[in-house]
Amino acid sequence: MVGPGFVAAAEFSTLVKATRPVPRNITQLTGIEQTLLNREGASLRDAMERLQAFVGNLPVFAHNAPFDQGFLAFAATQCGTSFSNIMHDTISLSRWAFPELDSYKLINVVKHVGAEALPNHRAIGDAKATLAILRAASKELEV
Repeated sequence: MVGPGFVAAAEFSTLVKATRPVPRNITQLTGIEQTLLNREGASLRDAMERLQAFVGNLPVFAHNAPFDQGFLAFAATQCGTSFSNIMHDTISLSRWAFPELDSYKLINVVKHVGAEALPNHRAIGDAKATLAILRAASKELEV
């Protein structure tokens, strides 16, 4: 059970070396440049191993989980493994908790719940925003 007082015990974030050049629109959206990935990026295999060690068999929460699940499944397949953690979608949770919203984009839900953590299309920022939604929706639904 995740309640409003839930606190993240640890954080995980890593950059992955790209096999293709980073498109300009992705750099504009995330601030991630090819030179950064070349310098600090881990191999896909190393990143997946570290992610799987971090999450273990715990459930994973994401805003628009099918999108992230697709990336994780593809990456795992590329590494000859699988990513089979149960994933929960905070978009679905937001629709139940906040039916009055016109849009369930991450930024819109975060603003609606008055969270300080704003999404920025980077792992930690978006994870903190998702956690804020999870806390607020749990409180709203008394989960």
